[in-house]
Amino acid sequence: SEILARSGKSRSPAVAPGPANSQDSFDFGDGDGENSHDVLREQLVRMCTRDGTPEQARNGVYGLSSMIGDSKDVAARSKRERKEFDPLLKALVSPSRLAVPGDDVGPKAAGRIVSVLSAIAAVAECAPYAFNAPGASGRKGWGQKAVDFALEEVLLGRRSRRSDAHEDGGSDSEDGSDDDEEKSPSKKGRSKKKGQSRTANVHCKMTSGAIEVLVAHIRSTILHSRKGSKKS
Repeated sequence: SEILARSGKSRSPAVAPGPANSQDSFDFGDGDGENSHDVLREQLVRMCTRDGTPEQARNGVYGLSSMIGDSKDVAARSKRERKEFDPLLKALVSPSRLAVPGDDVGPKAAGRIVSVLSAIAAVAECAPYAFNAPGASGRKGWGQKAVDFALEEVLLGRRSRRSDAHEDGGSDSEDGSDDDEEKSPSKKGRSKKKGQSRTANVHCKMTSGAIEVLVAHIRSTILHSRKGSKKS
């Protein structure tokens, strides 16, 4: 990925005019290194949580991982991962993002769950300490919540209360439905079939993304336990 290659360079990044999710929007020029890296980090996080395709979301996580560097000190690595990825995981597993899309949701909003799952799987791969970290006061950590969603809601189809509450509260649909009233029966039928096809496509990709999350979680758990045993 071009973003990954650039984030590892010694020169500091600066953002150039252009779409937020375009690779050309990252221009490495002279300037304040700290501020430039903050801007790059903000763009990468946005790519993971809002604007990016599944591939861009995954590469965004890889870029964030490359920015924290590597360390043989387990305690130092764990601290860096938690600082960098805890806020991102929290944003990714929020009910507004981590939810099975309803049939009335627009295609862009419905497809966003695929990018979210792709980003979560990448976090599990790149930051096992942050992903497997427990929550406060004995609660589930952000990574465990993502795993529960992938297994229970996507693969097993057990809808949680938070998903039902999110649907009742409205959706992020970007496609207007008022036009259906003016359409002829034949156009309504074609529109319905097209919508069902898009929904099926999203659900297939979502299932694949959920499996990817679980596989990455298993790998991260093994890696986390191995490094934990070395630490002790």
